[in-house]
Amino acid sequence: RRVHGGLSSRMSSLSDFVQVSRQELQMINSDEETEESHLVYSRLASSTLEILEFQKCTAFAAAPRFLALGTDAGSVHLLDIHGNEIRRFQNHMSSVNDITFDQSFEFMASCGADGSVTVLGLYEEENSGGGLITSAIAHISPAVVQILYPSPATCVSIDPRYGSAFYKTICVGCLDGQLFLNTPGWLRGRKDTILHNNQGPLANVRWKGSYIAWANDKGVKIFNHATGQRLGFVRLAFDESMRSCRCILSWETAHTLLIAWGKKVKIVSIQEKETPTAKQEQVVLVHSFTTDYWISGIAALGDYLVILACNSLAPETGKKAVQPELRIVSRSCQEYVNDALSINGFENYGPLDYKLEGVVDGMCFVTSPKEVIGVDLRTWFSWAVRNFAKDTGELASTSQNSLRLRIGEVEVVRGVIRDAFVGFLGDPLITEWLHGIGQGFWHDCASSEEKVRNAVDFACYHLHRLAGDTLHQPAPPAPHKSELMIPEKVLVILKYHTLIALTRHNIAGYHDDVLRLLDHAKLVITCAEKGTDRTSIG
Repeated sequence: RRVHGGLSSRMSSLSDFVQVSRQELQMINSDEETEESHLVYSRLASSTLEILEFQKCTAFAAAPRFLALGTDAGSVHLLDIHGNEIRRFQNHMSSVNDITFDQSFEFMASCGADGSVTVLGLYEEENSGGGLITSAIAHISPAVVQILYPSPATCVSIDPRYGSAFYKTICVGCLDGQLFLNTPGWLRGRKDTILHNNQGPLANVRWKGSYIAWANDKGVKIFNHATGQRLGFVRLAFDESMRSCRCILSWETAHTLLIAWGKKVKIVSIQEKETPTAKQEQVVLVHSFTTDYWISGIAALGDYLVILACNSLAPETGKKAVQPELRIVSRSCQEYVNDALSINGFENYGPLDYKLEGVVDGMCFVTSPKEVIGVDLRTWFSWAVRNFAKDTGELASTSQNSLRLRIGEVEVVRGVIRDAFVGFLGDPLITEWLHGIGQGFWHDCASSEEKVRNAVDFACYHLHRLAGDTLHQPAPPAPHKSELMIPEKVLVILKYHTLIALTRHNIAGYHDDVLRLLDHAKLVITCAEKGTDRTSIG
């Protein structure tokens, strides 16, 4: 109270907030389950409707803070998550075929049917705040890179580390069957290296970590860009009806790839195998099944798959197509959700007209030529984890599935932990507490950036192990342990800074889950203080 004016009122509200979270936890854990399982749908309105009034959506990509929509007129529109237009780019002369981001969502690549490929920087360097471009809408915007190919560019993907990479590499697939790696030249300009050709049109290409996967009529190939090795080939029994469907490649993790084309789904994993001379990477088929519907999109949701399904191909003369469906299935194709989507004009659309993009912060997006629908999956997923764990016992690792969905990418986890830790150590009340306890781990962290970095590395590593993620790097050294028991009010301030960090990283919807984890941690500390045997804690 002496150090920070108004701190007593802040502590009061925080205490109330923590108390409310405990009451919510008791309600959630109650035997009387009252929550219904459902998906929440919302149509993006505002600018989206104006854009699609005279144009068609032909490409779409989602990022945590914004969306990108490409049209048949060659324009790419940057939208906020509510559908309001932030910026418009007109760098293609015909239909936009594909849009992708780098892993930091600072650069966006798009390609068009006119053979053009564009990479744009989405943040202004001169903006001291590093903010997203929000200046007046421009009809033509300067691009970081512009390339023109003689054949229509069907798909594009850029180096996930594009912003920091020395060789800013772009991977482009074309209708004539050629796959290019485009890199900067020695002096000026850029040069192309042919990675693949002569096996049919390139249907899709996606890049994650060091791995590039691409698809054509023969199947899916996977290439390690770091080592220059081709790792494997996933054969797909191609037939002409598959040309009426979208080929989907979606990296679930840096080593797990989802493949869907036509009615077929395959999930492969990149694994190491021991040889007498050295370790080698190989592509292993983990799951495979065939559906009775055509697939327009697929995304991972914990241990489940979200599938955008069509029950008919492009409508024939005199016949109308049926409504598309959003389905949630297990990895053995057991179905849990089957919702018919209210798409305007669905009678005239086929599988190629729809797209599923996600999952980003528990949301996915379904697009048709004339609208974009947001689907909130979090309510259903939370319900499923609790009820399947209680009733069917199907998920042996439900807590791992829940945590995997919530922690997301390594960079997001690291950012949340770092911001929460730094904010906590910089809080005026904590500063006073640190001065009072003298030397020790917490005191060292307050005065050493290296100590903070080591603690964040340690926390991230074990959080991902708890989530069941495959980690290929060795465990970082454990930070110096502190014998100090953390007081109740200090834990409340730690929760406060954790919530601020979550909000800053746009994952505020998971507050309750983090609070439960922190409540459990406090329970363990309390039992340790009282000498209770920790093994007796459920």
